[in-house]
Amino acid sequence: MDIIRNWKDLTKPWIPILFEGTIGVASLIIGIFVPIIDYMAHIGGLLVAILSGLLICPNLYWNFCKYDTPVKPRLIVMGISLVFLLAFFLGGFIGFFRTTSSTANFTN
Repeated sequence: MDIIRNWKDLTKPWIPILFEGTIGVASLIIGIFVPIIDYMAHIGGLLVAILSGLLICPNLYWNFCKYDTPVKPRLIVMGISLVFLLAFFLGGFIGFFRTTSSTANFTN
């Protein structure tokens, strides 16, 4: 998110995009072909990274509202990304504990 947001300020923005994209594609390929590593973990990590970047990016400002100050659009984007990030984590925890608690045997 930082590279995309600061695209005009970087001298060669394609170099970090290609580097990060290559690492991301390689991780997905490894996750698909190695049975121990789940590719959904990489996709979830990508989503969490994007949402976290939107939440804590210091120069986040898109003029999508009629406001003159950057505070209100920043708070709107931060609030929406926080809601999605919390929903993502809570959904993961609830899904994890529902699948693990039903298979657990607590009797000796």
